[in-house]
Amino acid sequence: MLNIKQNKNRLIIVSSALVLSTSAMSGVLMADLSITVDDSVTAVDSGGTVTYVIEVSNAGPDDAVPITVSDFFPLGLSCSTTCVATGTSLCEAGPVVGDIDDMAAELMVMETLTYTTVCEVDVALGDVTLSNTASVSTDGVLLVDPDTSNNMATDSDTLVGPADLIFKNGFEAITID
Repeated sequence: MLNIKQNKNRLIIVSSALVLSTSAMSGVLMADLSITVDDSVTAVDSGGTVTYVIEVSNAGPDDAVPITVSDFFPLGLSCSTTCVATGTSLCEAGPVVGDIDDMAAELMVMETLTYTTVCEVDVALGDVTLSNTASVSTDGVLLVDPDTSNNMATDSDTLVGPADLIFKNGFEAITID
């Protein structure tokens, strides 16, 4: 069975054994990439740890090789990252200490890269908003993302500093709201 579809100046031919895209035949690949970042909390203790999960996905129609995944962590965070790829996709497994700057990641259609980052939070940061932004990008020439609006994501938390601690009986720390 042969099914032919035309969508925005692209012709896609689908058969039981073959998928062709005119973007691939012209030497320019298209991959709809997206990224999320979340630490599952809204407040982080100064001097504690925070764990970010960064997920990168490819909705296609083509494989995304290579892509760059970046996360330049805020000052005051000391981070270590590992990555797991689904299927035949590739990422720097780690652990990588410091920022994420994976410039050789490969993300196949309908697969995911999951970066897990554990950060120690400097106690000297005090009461601030902690914002962490991750991004994914292509070279923009041979590999194009048709929707770049979802190629950057930010997670923001309130940082609870040591000034928010009261010592009860001189020894036991409690947090006040």
